[in-house]
Amino acid sequence: MKQTFGEFVREKRKERSMTIKKLSSLAGVSTVYMSYIENGLRPAPSEKVLDKIAAALSLDKKETKLMRLLASLSHPKMMLNKDILAYISKNQSVADTLEFAKEYDIDEIEWRAFMAQMKDKYQ
Repeated sequence: MKQTFGEFVREKRKERSMTIKKLSSLAGVSTVYMSYIENGLRPAPSEKVLDKIAAALSLDKKETKLMRLLASLSHPKMMLNKDILAYISKNQSVADTLEFAKEYDIDEIEWRAFMAQMKDKYQ
């Protein structure tokens, strides 16, 4: 089963024996809004709030990366095929590659060159 952003936040909050009221206070959002997030009724909040959630839950680097990936997948504007999203969420190296590409602003030409290399190797 694929974990959602809200399920991840709830799981980590409960692991730390933290109430939803405490987490929402530390994240600077209402308890109702945090409840909506945990129950999948709202997509992930802003980067600023994500930072506050990560700090409040004392997430390590790996947990923070996973939280951010799940957060990005929670937004309805994501127009990728569900199979592709599932593949990304199951393969940390793919998520790491995309994070690297974003950090270094890899452009279309570089991605096309990478794809050509992969096609040459596997076709």
